[in-house]
Amino acid sequence: MNAPLTLWRNARLATFAEPSGWGLVDRGALLTEGAQIRWLGRDTDLPSRAALALDPQAEHNLQGALVTPGLAHGTCPCGNPWYTS
Repeated sequence: MNAPLTLWRNARLATFAEPSGWGLVDRGALLTEGAQIRWLGRDTDLPSRAALALDPQAEHNLQGALVTPGLAHGTCPCGNPWYTS
C-alpha cells in the first residue's frame, strides 16, 4: 500500500538551493507521499494533476507559513510529519 499523497500550497519555502541566502520561494507548494517530498517549487509551476499522474488525497493551505523542507523533522500529537513548534 502506498503512502497518502498530500498537496501543501501557499507556503513560503526556504529551499537553500542558492549558493547564498535562504533560496526563498514565495507562494510555494509541496507534494508529499507520506514523509517523502515528491515535488516542490512555485505554486504556479506545479504540474497539472494529469501530468503528475497523481491524485492527492488531501490539500492544505499553509497561509504563507515558512517551511524548511528536509531541514527539520518533527511530529505533533496529530501525527503530521511537517509540524514544527
